[in-house]
Amino acid sequence: AAGLPIVSTTNGAEGYPVKAGKDVLIGDTPEQFAAEMCRLLDSPELRSELGSNGRQFAQAYDWRKVISRFVELYNL
Repeated sequence: AAGLPIVSTTNGAEGYPVKAGKDVLIGDTPEQFAAEMCRLLDSPELRSELGSNGRQFAQAYDWRKVISRFVELYNL
């Protein structure tokens, strides 16, 4: 939502309708994660594109689904 690019693991992005390389970069091993971070550092265009795509995703996402699930979990 802040317009910043995201590097995540597959598990971290699980459940979100995001596309690797378009909305988020995925690195499942320490080496892959570091390589994706370096990719971002080396490419202002990629940082901008991923940040913009992520912001659009956050604005379009129905956060009420997430909030209701958290309320359910906290009330257990």
